[in-house]
Amino acid sequence: MKDPRLDDFLKKLSVPEPDPAARSRALSRARAAFENREAIALVEEERAWGWLGPVGFALALLIAVFFLPFSLSTEPSPSFADRVMLDEMTALFHQRLTAVVERGGEVDVQTSLQDMPSSEQPVRILFRRGREVVRVLSFSGREVCLDLDGKRVCFDVLATKDDNVILMGGDFLWDRDHSVSLAGYRIEAVTLLPAS
Repeated sequence: MKDPRLDDFLKKLSVPEPDPAARSRALSRARAAFENREAIALVEEERAWGWLGPVGFALALLIAVFFLPFSLSTEPSPSFADRVMLDEMTALFHQRLTAVVERGGEVDVQTSLQDMPSSEQPVRILFRRGREVVRVLSFSGREVCLDLDGKRVCFDVLATKDDNVILMGGDFLWDRDHSVSLAGYRIEAVTLLPAS
């Protein structure tokens, strides 16, 4: 809405001349801002990102509180990463792969000299003693050999239709219903789910 009287009134107004002291202060502030423009930009950037620290800490705390009970569980649970590793090793070594043994961050891939019958039943076996964990990834029907407490231990891996795993060695037999320790290691074994 146009108001002709207001337009006439605004046209008659004039801007007063600035005070010489105010002009000097404004020029001084402008020069200081120009000379310190990089430092001011850095402070503004830090101020803009400053909220990320507390928010990130709160998110990390929330994730830790939510997932900590699951990570403290001692029950063996089939792992997607284990199945992916086993699938990748099988792609490399095909039917010659016997087992993948991981101990203390080192991985030992065991293979045979000739192709073995294919197996669709992958398993994960854990040998636990104190804080030490030896992880074995293999297939039902394969023989696995590893060193436990300085002794060479060999056993056959058998998976049943009800997802039970049986380990059969020269002087021991293990399954989830008849648990035995081997060279001081507690044994846990599960069948692995498909990776896809």
